[in-house]
Amino acid sequence: MDRFELTFTPDYRTLLQTTAALGRRRYPAGLRWRLSLIYFGIMILGGGLLGGGAVTLWLRAGPLAGVAYAVALTLVLIWCNRFILTPWIVRTSASAIAEVRPAEPNHFSADAQGMRWVGTTTDFHLRWNGVEAVFAENGSLAFMTSAMAATVPLSAFRDAGQVREFLNLVIANLPPAAADQAKGEASLASFR
Repeated sequence: MDRFELTFTPDYRTLLQTTAALGRRRYPAGLRWRLSLIYFGIMILGGGLLGGGAVTLWLRAGPLAGVAYAVALTLVLIWCNRFILTPWIVRTSASAIAEVRPAEPNHFSADAQGMRWVGTTTDFHLRWNGVEAVFAENGSLAFMTSAMAATVPLSAFRDAGQVREFLNLVIANLPPAAADQAKGEASLASFR
């Protein structure tokens, strides 16, 4: 493999969002569904029932009103979790990381040994046999390994042709299972 090189400054928010997507890629849909049911059942629905019960007692309303309040409060909590709390956590986390360690230019290279991200305070090397999956998410190419995603922003590439060239080199060096996954990955289809 010829050496492939890029320079870019990472965006912590994109990195956090991409890493958060690993659960969707690592765990089967059935397991994710059960975990979501447990989460919403305990946290959201439990909060809705508690709130609905409290409102019922406070207003001295009948049980049907309590159920209606519980359902309404549960829907409000689900909406707040999805559209307010989760984006706020990502923004706050990215800002906190940027305060402690401002984003620095990274020199990225890929060769026959693997991929390497080098900055003034970081030096991360990912060998090809450590890559489990490759996908595009949140404007980045992500390389899943264990519980993390190493990313390269698509904006670092000149054009889609350079992304295609890089992906061909990546797929040629990946372990067979990861190469098969990358070849069939829907998020990479536009670069083939």
